[in-house]
Amino acid sequence: MKYYLDANVFLYATLDKGKLGITAANLITAVEKGKAKAAISALVVDEVIWVLLKERDRATAVRMGKAIFELANLEVIPLTEEIMFNSLSLMEKTNLSPRDSAHVATMKSKNISRIISQDKHFDSIENIERIDLKSLK
Repeated sequence: MKYYLDANVFLYATLDKGKLGITAANLITAVEKGKAKAAISALVVDEVIWVLLKERDRATAVRMGKAIFELANLEVIPLTEEIMFNSLSLMEKTNLSPRDSAHVATMKSKNISRIISQDKHFDSIENIERIDLKSLK
């Protein structure tokens, strides 16, 4: 089964030195080693870069953005016109933000039903199961 990784997985791995950061880093390593199948939207990279520009610096943001694209066994799904159009339908039916609607539309485009995220608002989306980093070992 393939999992969709929310931007906060990469951000916890980069910014958090506690348990969640370690768990997120271990998950990314598992993906890299082929022990877990995962995908993201190209939009995830944008979100990670944006936060790291604010929290750290440009060099860190660019380095992390490139590292995500170079991560072995991680499928980066392009943000297409069709996905964005479908995200608008999700916005009509849910309270998701435009970006989170785009993430769910991306997941649906690839028949991915599980997202690893700390964002609880994904819990209310039909046919989507959110997995909290805290539940991973």
